[in-house]
Amino acid sequence: MGLHVLTKKQPAMDATRHSHPVSPRRRRRWLIVLAICVVLAGIYAGALTWVTQRLETDIQKSIRPLPAMVEDHQHSSD
Repeated sequence: MGLHVLTKKQPAMDATRHSHPVSPRRRRRWLIVLAICVVLAGIYAGALTWVTQRLETDIQKSIRPLPAMVEDHQHSSD
């Protein structure tokens, strides 16, 4: 069994399709969408950072040293 590549000929590009620049209205719409995406990504990154730091703090509070380690530390400081 061999791989067969099916090829289609692309229709000729219409000359009028690329002859005019992008309309300002379309460009403004894309810039607004892009700005909204950047703001949402920033909010997501900030929220993720906050949750990570909160989780790290909670984990550090919950970690307690082993009783043997506490006793050794107390004896060595005497």
